[in-house]
Formats: sequence, structure tokens, C-alpha cells
Amino acid sequence: MQQVAIKEAKEESGLENIELVSSEIFDIDVHLIEAYRNTPPHYHFDVRFLLRTTDADDAIKISQESNDLKWFAEIPTEIQNLGEDIPRMFKKWKAKKCS
Repeated sequence: MQQVAIKEAKEESGLENIELVSSEIFDIDVHLIEAYRNTPPHYHFDVRFLLRTTDADDAIKISQESNDLKWFAEIPTEIQNLGEDIPRMFKKWKAKKCS
């Protein structure tokens, strides 16, 4: 499962040098996917791991897999209003970083 997370992170970010910070699951998000064409509505589980780049010069490259990516040290107000999962993960990351 961790290798899939790394593969997805590389595809979505364009970063080449990514590693796990921990092999433990960092976060799980469950959300409803609305019906689409012949697929009925269903719940989708996002299993998330904490990753980092191993190359400070590695640059993010927007791809078809992502709309927008950026680094930030504090959670921007516009992200706080997008749902519970991003602020929750940010708080968990800050707590882990400070401990």
C-alpha cells in the first residue's frame, strides 16, 4: 500500500525523489462519491501516508493528475473552508513535527 502512495504522489506532484516519513497510516478520509454514468453512489476511502521529498531542488510539476499544488507552512484560510480533512491532516503533521 505504501508503494502505491509513493507512486500516486509522484504522478500527482511531478516530484521524483519521494520517501515515506513513516510506514504507519497518517490519515484516513471517507467521503461519498456521487453517482456517475453507470456507477452508483458509493463511499471512497483515502488511505494517506506522510511523505517527503529527499531532494530540496525537486520542483513540483502540475499534471493531469492535479489541479494545483504548493508548499505552505501555515494552512491558508481558503483551504480551511474546503472541508475537514486538510485542516485535520495539517494539525496532525504540525503535532508530529513539534514532538
